[in-house]
Amino acid sequence: MEEGKGYISLHRELQDHWLWKITPFSKGQAWIDLLLRTSYLSHEYKGEIQERGNFTTSILNLSESWGWSRHKVKDFLILLQNDSMIELKSDNRKSTINIVNYSLWQNVEEKKDTKRTTKGQQKDTTNKGNKENNIYIVVSDVINYLNLKTSKNYKSTTTKNISLITARQNEKFILEDFKKVIDIKCAEWIGTDWEKFLRPETLFGNKFEGYLNQEKKIAYKNKIV
Repeated sequence: MEEGKGYISLHRELQDHWLWKITPFSKGQAWIDLLLRTSYLSHEYKGEIQERGNFTTSILNLSESWGWSRHKVKDFLILLQNDSMIELKSDNRKSTINIVNYSLWQNVEEKKDTKRTTKGQQKDTTNKGNKENNIYIVVSDVINYLNLKTSKNYKSTTTKNISLITARQNEKFILEDFKKVIDIKCAEWIGTDWEKFLRPETLFGNKFEGYLNQEKKIAYKNKIV
């Protein structure tokens, strides 16, 4: 690989680092921030499907994060749109941003380096990196879905939440299993004294499989004969 070309990995935890929070942002930093905010996988957001490469925010949120005026944020987004870097849909409440050619920026696994000299070692490193990326993607999606359903603000970057979800992944549970457990327990606990237990340590702990199979019990109890 030629020096200065190729990919580097940037974890979303970067957004919590004190260096990243120094404002005002440069235009380059603002562009990277948009990439960090963008959904890697399609997911539900406030009752709407957010496609891969999209995210919903507000001009005010970007203004506060970047240390810019709202007018400067709008001008920057229009500049990116005119340069075919994003597609922008805005109203008075929110802005939906689509990163054009998002896969060119993020689909590292689709790019192959034909100039490898240590193929075996590099393949192991790549596989390990892809596995770790997939783990963090699932953790992020699970926590985002839980926050969406409970209106909470749990972090996908905390060691505790990563450990809980990774443990269940190691038991071969997949993203849809996590969403199913969240749906089941939200339907059962929201509006009751148990609502306070709608948290990662309760939902994704040792009772996870039991919660996952609880749907049949609920369906049977509520079955119309």
